[in-house]
Amino acid sequence: MTQMRRGFCGFFGGCRKDAKNAKIYTAPGNIAMLLPFLAAGARRLHDIGKSAWWLLFLLVPVGGIITSGILWALPAMDPLSDDTLPAR
Repeated sequence: MTQMRRGFCGFFGGCRKDAKNAKIYTAPGNIAMLLPFLAAGARRLHDIGKSAWWLLFLLVPVGGIITSGILWALPAMDPLSDDTLPAR
């Protein structure tokens, strides 16, 4: 358990105070977490009938996060459209 925690903290840039090269591992770790987050956000926005360009609101410091959270919480427009029904 300790070995796994040590590797996880080292990759994401530092649970340990002696991590000298934390910046080297932080950027790739953040990018690895950011891309799936943006893909899921874009998919969720398409579910409610909005364009993925609405993700640009995340660049606004506080209001963008709140706006995106509200948009992601909206129900899907048509969860069972004709395209998603199983074939007969």
